[in-house]
Formats: sequence, C-alpha cells, structure tokens
Amino acid sequence: MKMINKIEFLMREAGLNRRQLSIKAGIPYSTVDNWFKVDCEKMQLPTFRTLCDFFGVTMDSMAWDDHEIVYRKDLKAPELSGEQRDVAEAYGRADEGMQRGVRLLLKLPEGKNNTLPEEEYLKDA
Repeated sequence: MKMINKIEFLMREAGLNRRQLSIKAGIPYSTVDNWFKVDCEKMQLPTFRTLCDFFGVTMDSMAWDDHEIVYRKDLKAPELSGEQRDVAEAYGRADEGMQRGVRLLLKLPEGKNNTLPEEEYLKDA
C-alpha cells in the first residue's frame, strides 16, 4: 500500500480531515494538502516522524509499500529473564562511578552521546 493510502486510511480511522490532521498533529496545512496534491514520498524526516508519532505507527511500516501498518502499541519488548531484570535494577540503583565501571567492564559507550576511545576498550584485553 502506498504511503498516501496509509495516511488516508489512518485519517479515516481517526475521523480526521486534512485540516483536523494539520491542527492536531501540528503539521502545517499546506504540507498536509500538498501530500495529496503533489507527493508525500519526499516528506521531510521531522515531518514524517511527527506524522508517525501522531498516529502511533512505526516509521518502517509507513515508509515501505510492501509493509502493512504496524501500531507501536502492538510491538512487544523482548522478555528479560529474572537475572537480567535484577542486573538492570542493580545498575539503576548504582552510583555514577559504579555504573561507569560496569560500562567499562562490558566495553559499552561511556554515555548517550559519547563513546570510549579505542584504547579504553583494549586496555585490559
């Protein structure tokens, strides 16, 4: 199914017209209207993300013509074993120094936006 058909389907399902979609999703009306008049295949990534977030669908399922729409609520996170849950909870309770030690031991990036220098990974190898 083409992306525009998926958008139309989601709009019908939500009972929205173009103007209402624009207002509720926070996407300019001219942008929404152009999807139907010109082309929605060249949608800007931030707009595409906003649209998918608004409808609660995965970006993959919207982008690929051969994918059916997948709602995020239908996705299931992998189950953790009891031991994995215990480790995650202990990590969450640990102070910053202990968490850093665990990341170093497991050779994980230092923080969200930082990675360890290669020599840190190889230091104790």
